[in-house]
Amino acid sequence: MNGHHPEPTDFALYVLDGLPASRVGAFEAHAATCEQCAATLAREARLEIAMGRVAFASARSSLGRTLRATACGAAGVVAMAAAVLLWFDRPSSAAASRDASACAQVSIGDGSAFDERDGG
Repeated sequence: MNGHHPEPTDFALYVLDGLPASRVGAFEAHAATCEQCAATLAREARLEIAMGRVAFASARSSLGRTLRATACGAAGVVAMAAAVLLWFDRPSSAAASRDASACAQVSIGDGSAFDERDGG
């Protein structure tokens, strides 16, 4: 303490439990009898509470953004995997044209092809 009042940083240190134990008793005794220091201590305590709330809200908001980003990333990976599977699963253009020409050569006619297959 600088003569009569605590140092300005002592208020923040006290609220954050950072004031050395050797100075806590004198600080508390002075704040209990000095209206100006009691008001300063109350303001510092309110400020620390407000900062704690902001930090909590920010952390919660950050977690939400992280979860959304992870979900979007996973959806993108699934979409890419589906696209790759569809790309490699489709017939090549040569095979497709071969199949189309084979279909064009088959004539169902009167159904005799089915009779031959069934043995009759």
